[in-house]
Amino acid sequence: MYRLPSSVFMVLVTVLLMICLAFGVFWLNARAVEKAIAQDAIVRITSWVEYVSTAFPKIESILVSKELSDAKLDFIHQLQGRGNIIGFRVFDESGNQVLSDIENTVTLQEHSQEAYRAIRSQEAYAQLNHGQPDNGYPKLYVEVFFPLISENGKTLGGVEVYLDQSETGSIYRQAITDVSIYISLILTFAFLVPALAFYWRSQQARDSHKKLSYLSYHDPLTGAYNREGFFGEYAWREKSLLSEGRFYSIVLMDIRNFKYVNKEYGQQTGDILLTRVINRLTEYLDSESIVARFGADKFHIAIPLDDHRVLQEVIVDLIHRIQMPYHINGRSISININVGACNCHEEAQGVDINIQRAELALFSAGVSVGESYCIYHHDIEDQLLRRRMIERLLRTGQEQGRFEIYYQPVLDARQRSLTGVEALLRLKDDHGNLISPAEFIPMAESIGLIDSIGKWVIKEVLLKAVSWPESIFVAINLSVVQFQTGHLVDYVRDALATSSISPERIEFEVTESVMIDNSDHVKEQIYVLQSLGIRFSVDDFGTGFSSLNYLWMFQFNKLKIDRSFVSALSSDKEKAIQILSTIILLAHRLKLQVTAEGIESEHHVEVLEDLGCDQFQGYWFYHPLPASKVDQLIYDL
Repeated sequence: MYRLPSSVFMVLVTVLLMICLAFGVFWLNARAVEKAIAQDAIVRITSWVEYVSTAFPKIESILVSKELSDAKLDFIHQLQGRGNIIGFRVFDESGNQVLSDIENTVTLQEHSQEAYRAIRSQEAYAQLNHGQPDNGYPKLYVEVFFPLISENGKTLGGVEVYLDQSETGSIYRQAITDVSIYISLILTFAFLVPALAFYWRSQQARDSHKKLSYLSYHDPLTGAYNREGFFGEYAWREKSLLSEGRFYSIVLMDIRNFKYVNKEYGQQTGDILLTRVINRLTEYLDSESIVARFGADKFHIAIPLDDHRVLQEVIVDLIHRIQMPYHINGRSISININVGACNCHEEAQGVDINIQRAELALFSAGVSVGESYCIYHHDIEDQLLRRRMIERLLRTGQEQGRFEIYYQPVLDARQRSLTGVEALLRLKDDHGNLISPAEFIPMAESIGLIDSIGKWVIKEVLLKAVSWPESIFVAINLSVVQFQTGHLVDYVRDALATSSISPERIEFEVTESVMIDNSDHVKEQIYVLQSLGIRFSVDDFGTGFSSLNYLWMFQFNKLKIDRSFVSALSSDKEKAIQILSTIILLAHRLKLQVTAEGIESEHHVEVLEDLGCDQFQGYWFYHPLPASKVDQLIYDL
């Protein structure tokens, strides 16, 4: 049953009391008016009686006589029309009528109990009457019963006088009505205003309570559930879902480049972006799904499923929708997300355990190469143990000397002579085994260590390379994260100053993803480094977006053909030659050198030499070598 709020109930009660009070005021004032009119009539009749006593000193003889004598007729004629008196009757001391100027006496009794009452009590009293148009009486008149007493105090009889009080009544009623209105207004302000103030304060308190209650379970920015709201809603809905043979799958999502969006476009744009992401999630998912924001760019989602096998399909579709560009304040903003999920159909572990598993999957997705999502499986914990081990090695690598720089020689294609080397970072585990860069570099980027590691690599490589002949260049790979920090130019300058190496011997290799991430920001840093004399090459060309605009915009010096095209010469020679020849011709037309990496056979060498490739790099010639082996190689030359 619906119950009115207490504040509304109090206001309604106050309004009802005010209405009753107003009616009461008007009723009392009406009674006061009647009493005032009657009292006024008594005063007037008292004056009239005094006049009668003075004008007719022999009134006693008139009262005694029962016959209509000339004296009585003269008495009537003299009193008729005086003041507002419209008629009168005179009674003897027994209350019997002895004289009347009222022509129609059919309806009047010869004996009047009211007159007899006034005579016996020797007190005047009045009756207020309302006339009717058809009986000849005025709208308002008063019957006053007044005793007639002689000078020596003897009661002679009484008189009933009909006094027209229509005009007086109107004046009294108007005055009293005005007073009643004023009183009602005063009472209204005295009672209703405090009641409304109480209602307003109660409404504010109720709204504040409602808002606090909402904020206890919702994110104030996006309107999605917060942590408390998610767990409460999950517990409430899960029971009914399980009774239908369905279950919730937990999906966690974070925005990889959200910090960059905030920094580049401002926090307001970042807030709008978060709201848009929530809107897309709620539009895509059904009403039974639970969407919550746990952190700045962390989202927890519970999706009801009938079949756990469709979870991967749902996640892939979800990623596609969420990563579509957002148009905010005239800008098109793209985001990249990681997704970790846990199917909850296998065993009842509780929502906390399922979230922990989804967090493991999310972490795995964040450090994986290529895939942006991961669904929890039992082997993932072993994989994460290895990742945690690698993270520990990365954090202590510089202090404990776990990093080692290897160098893979690059040969001049025509003379087969050493023309340069590419620096390749290696990481040793606790047993001295080398860990693949494909495994630890993405992790170093994700945990924010790549900038400091990259700084150390540049410094060490330049210090080593300065000892080699001037004709040998050294190539160093740069990560997109190194450009985002904005420190790259400074520590390159420091390394050049420390090593005193010629900048023309330095070649930085960047992938096409660096240019796509933020062309203006990257272009500015590349131009500064190029102004120092440092050369730039595009690594893994052909595997990314391969935009000619980037080749023209950044004024690169070299293209490095991705090893996948070189390897294709062994499986699909004709098609591989078409692609390789196109890339080499394009580069030469743009006055760029071409390096082919991943050469593993004499056949590769022959084809690439015929196509006009400038430099060779691969296992067919040299594997990556430690610095000491490079020293020996150069010495042997």
